[in-house]
Amino acid sequence: MSEQTEQSIQRLTDVFSAEQIAALLIGTLVGAAEFKGDNKETFVNGWIDSTINELPTRLEGSN
Repeated sequence: MSEQTEQSIQRLTDVFSAEQIAALLIGTLVGAAEFKGDNKETFVNGWIDSTINELPTRLEGSN
C-alpha cells in the first residue's frame, strides 16, 4: 500500500467511525449500480462478498 493511500485511510479513520465509512462506501456502490443499471442489492452484496473473499490475496500482494 502506498504512503499516500495510508495517509488517506488515516485521515478518514481520524474523522469517521467504521460504520460511517461503511455507509459512505455502500452509498457509493449503490450509486455505481444505479449508473450501470444493475440491481442495487445484488451489486452491493456481490461486491462485498468478492472483496471479503479476495482480501487475503490482496493483503499478500501489498506486502
